[in-house]
Amino acid sequence: MKNSQPVNPSETGLVQSLPVKEFARDNSLGAGERIVIVIKSLDQKERRERLICSAKSGTLGRIEPRPVAQGLAVCTELVPDSKISTSGNCWIMELEEPRGFAKLPNDTSAISEIGQISIFDSNLKQVNTLKHDFFGFLHTIILSADREKMLVVSGGYDSIFEVDIKTGAIKWSWFGWDHGYNPRQQDGAFLTYDRRQAEAWQRQGKKAQFVAPKLYGKQGLVTAGRTTFPNSAYYNIYKDETTIVATLFHAGELIEIDKKTGDVFVRLSGMNIPHSILPWESGWLVTSTREGCFFTLSPTFQVERQVSFTDMPGKPAGMEEEEWLQSVSPLSDGRQLLAVDANRGLFVIDVENRKWNVFDIDENWCVQEVYSLGSA
Repeated sequence: MKNSQPVNPSETGLVQSLPVKEFARDNSLGAGERIVIVIKSLDQKERRERLICSAKSGTLGRIEPRPVAQGLAVCTELVPDSKISTSGNCWIMELEEPRGFAKLPNDTSAISEIGQISIFDSNLKQVNTLKHDFFGFLHTIILSADREKMLVVSGGYDSIFEVDIKTGAIKWSWFGWDHGYNPRQQDGAFLTYDRRQAEAWQRQGKKAQFVAPKLYGKQGLVTAGRTTFPNSAYYNIYKDETTIVATLFHAGELIEIDKKTGDVFVRLSGMNIPHSILPWESGWLVTSTREGCFFTLSPTFQVERQVSFTDMPGKPAGMEEEEWLQSVSPLSDGRQLLAVDANRGLFVIDVENRKWNVFDIDENWCVQEVYSLGSA
């Protein structure tokens, strides 16, 4: 069931608007911070060209399968006035389209590749792999408070899972298809993982698609073939993890999911490709990617501030009309923020003191997320 009395940020007059262009630059921001950069592919320039073409055609996202890309996870330190690259880094790993990272117990870490979660020890030796038939186009992975489970977003199958980090057993699952996100908007097709349900819909004269993972594999459905495309999720720490909050690429929504029932409550709507829901201070952060901004929210999802990167300098040629703020996440001090701007670089933002800094990155890196490991 889907319930909503959503708030569209643009419709409320209570939001404090903070353009980063009005902040002061401080080249010391972020200096010495150790970070993990998750790079899903090495074709950022080509992606920009595809984005421009998609914007002109009015479509966004893949309509046909494509080869799996090679990506990287890079651990490095932020150095003032220096470009982030692979030279002099703490470590670097080659992976299949990585999109998420999490620190785990016993000095281990996890990285979500396109179709599996790979777990590494402190020496970067792979010690475990978590797989599931419906793991496809994986995105964020988040550790539970008891440090025994992990929340896994499977965007390719419109689903979210809770997984035992030792055994890989599924402890909880949610499919958008079962909870108000059906049929698919583009063609009216109802999606299901249940063959009998698909056949029943077809007998009723409905267009239905039986989604069998063996047909789609680790990419899952193509972007345009999904109904919701969840791309980030987090345990609701303000409700003892009894609910899950998630962002939906297609719907432009931030939702809250009741873990017992799977029921959906839309908490924020009207965003343009949201990403990166995370707790911050005493509330939340969420990114509206194609608007080039992020919102700070109260614990109950009231919009408090909008921080915008539009009109900031540094865009490459051809992207003048396009914004793509991929993600925003806290630094180790809990106050400053890392912001991944696909057009301008990696920003460090001090919202309270109205300051910013930016670090250039390799122009071929398509960065998905950045995670702080603390000061060096």
